[in-house]
Amino acid sequence: MSGTLSHCVQALPASCGSECPGLVLSLFTGSATTTENPDATAGGLRVNAPANLTVTEPGSSRIFFVSLETQPTAAVTVPLSSSDVGEATVTPASLSFDSGNFSFGQVVTVTGVDDAAMDADQTATIQIGAATSADPAYSGISGTPVVVTILDDESPNIFVTESGVNSVTGEDGTTDDYTIVLTTQPAMDVTVNVANFAGGLTNGGPGETLLFTAGACPGPGNWCAAQTITLSAVDDVNIEGNHGGMVTHSVASADPVYAAITPPSVFQVIRDNDFFTFITAATHTGDFDNDPALSGTGAGDGIAEAARFCNADANRPNARNYKALLASPMATLFRRATVAPDAGDNREDWVLVPNGNYYRADGTTLIFTPNTTSIFVFGVAAGTLGGTGAYWSALRVDWRTNNGNSCSGWSSTAGNAIGGNLASLTNNLLQGTTLNCVDPHPLVCVEQRF
Repeated sequence: MSGTLSHCVQALPASCGSECPGLVLSLFTGSATTTENPDATAGGLRVNAPANLTVTEPGSSRIFFVSLETQPTAAVTVPLSSSDVGEATVTPASLSFDSGNFSFGQVVTVTGVDDAAMDADQTATIQIGAATSADPAYSGISGTPVVVTILDDESPNIFVTESGVNSVTGEDGTTDDYTIVLTTQPAMDVTVNVANFAGGLTNGGPGETLLFTAGACPGPGNWCAAQTITLSAVDDVNIEGNHGGMVTHSVASADPVYAAITPPSVFQVIRDNDFFTFITAATHTGDFDNDPALSGTGAGDGIAEAARFCNADANRPNARNYKALLASPMATLFRRATVAPDAGDNREDWVLVPNGNYYRADGTTLIFTPNTTSIFVFGVAAGTLGGTGAYWSALRVDWRTNNGNSCSGWSSTAGNAIGGNLASLTNNLLQGTTLNCVDPHPLVCVEQRF
């Protein structure tokens, strides 16, 4: 994918308001901090935030992420607060983690508060903790505070404002916009230089130069008109996970006030479109729900237990989250790829993403690339899953769920289930054979990030 960075002149956009979906760890390169619990053998709050988190008085918002380092044995609630609500607010008021979502970064949004005072730039601190939990590893633990700078709009400033607080670009072609504008009339023209090389962002050239001219605006001067930067990501073949990118700015001007200003950097979440897929080393009967070795509860959540099976397996190529390429017909725990044959419609908890590239555990052998509906066409896959024999699937050859052959929703060793063929390039990859639920077979596990 060739990347571009372009700009145009437009009116200053309204205040940001959208929120970013929860994403995995390490979104801001080199800025994650972990606070461990000194009174427990495990437990830690991980904070992923830009090193210079900055918002503006007109109400712009920025985000950072909080997650847990280890799987808790009980629910964990982490309160959030601002040291100065007259300068910056924080939402939500608290974060809730459990054994299922602990490793995913939850979004914290910081918003600047406008006032009428020319009081220069201010700072506030976002406090994280102390957590409440029945798990002693997390009870009372606080996260590393995040310092936020609030830029004053009554003083000379250069505002860098994202079109939303999502701050997401993707190797699948997803782009993101932000704007740059001056807050007061400069004595002389101001040039803002944009450089965006860190983390895999691209502009298709050595950089970008934005000119803000002095004079009455609107009129001969354009300093009050926001100029838009559009970012895209480099589509590489590295299975690197979602990661952080950064755009930096510098200023040149004969106006000494503006020449002394360094505009904030822009941090981007770059969504990787390359994923690991692996075959479990361990095998298992079709009853995931009742196996105490997998924390089986007998509560009908066999599809969730299968994910624990994946994430505890010796073949897992990294510490990211995985789910099984496995369908389930259970009314409260559906997993399906499609309702209509080969349509990819009405997906529920599906494990593949559109246009992703899925590799074997060696990280180099491409297996398949799903289409825009998150399924792929058989016979044109790049390679097989890489093993021999059968694996649990409960999928039909047309991607529908085989309701009657799923070991009662992966909760019984009685009956049968459909298995896929690890060595097939045809639709037998999904529905290769009928397996007895009491017999052990592996799973195919697929990396998750979104």
